[in-house]
Amino acid sequence: MILDANFEQRLSDVEAHFRCLEFINSIESYKHKPVVDKDSGRELYVDQQMQCCIKAQTLVLLYNMVESTICECLNYIYDTVADDRLTYSELTDEMRNMWNASCRKSNRPEKDMDEADKMSLLVVFNNLSINTSGSIDIKKIYESFGKHGCIIADDKREEYSNSFLVVKNKRNLLAHGNVSFSQCGGLYLYSNLEKMRDDISSFLQIVIESTKKFVEDKKYKRT
Repeated sequence: MILDANFEQRLSDVEAHFRCLEFINSIESYKHKPVVDKDSGRELYVDQQMQCCIKAQTLVLLYNMVESTICECLNYIYDTVADDRLTYSELTDEMRNMWNASCRKSNRPEKDMDEADKMSLLVVFNNLSINTSGSIDIKKIYESFGKHGCIIADDKREEYSNSFLVVKNKRNLLAHGNVSFSQCGGLYLYSNLEKMRDDISSFLQIVIESTKKFVEDKKYKRT
């Protein structure tokens, strides 16, 4: 399944980053002793600023995994609708609303058509029907998937919510230059970042499974 394979690749990237972060973070920078490559003899003095910058980069990497995974799940639903060659009349009310939103977003002529005239149209989503750039936290995920009629179990929502919120907010501050990487990274311990990684990866797997179940059961199709 493409959703699983792509998520595993993103998670593998995150794990590779964490191996590097764990090594850099374990160096006692206050001792001012270099890390030495035995083959070349080159030295690297790891200071606290380096450690903080790499910790801040972790937040950007985690947010990238969130946004890319959520967008891919929604596009998987849209692609399935197109593959099934469904008409507007065959969609659930939620999916009709999402297609209308997509048409308005891309300024397609269908946005001005009457409901009756849309019924025989084959539905193709040219873009996401929701705004995702820099705005995805756990609340946005539940809202977005709910609008599509895809229900995600909420038993883990409270447990994982803060990790998503912190990653989204700090990533946006970093992206817009409102805080330096060293300042941001200095706010977090390695263990804090580990928890964010674990919370986010666990919940994204729930989202993926919910998306696959939604598609498998054809919940986008009117019964």
